[in-house]
Amino acid sequence: MGLFTAVPISLCLSSGDLLILTILLLYVDDIILTSNLPSLLSSFVTTLGAEFELSDLGFLSYFLGLEATFSTDSLCLSQTKYTIDLLRRYSMTECKPCSTPVC
Repeated sequence: MGLFTAVPISLCLSSGDLLILTILLLYVDDIILTSNLPSLLSSFVTTLGAEFELSDLGFLSYFLGLEATFSTDSLCLSQTKYTIDLLRRYSMTECKPCSTPVC
């Protein structure tokens, strides 16, 4: 069995002034699909659903240890939940924080 590194799959089409962007990110059995054209995204999900068992979890909120928070003009990624889960797992929630030196 050969191991290899894959890159995210993206499809970018341009027709006049219209730019269509569709992105598929895959990690083992977790998939993120996004597009700036909702009808294309819906069609793509339908096509994938005909071949594979899919669960649509709605808007992205958590993926591979990253929390995603959307606002009207930005996307914020953080690992707050992951960090808190680690602290709980190792019974370190009562530890005192310290600053991290930055170069």
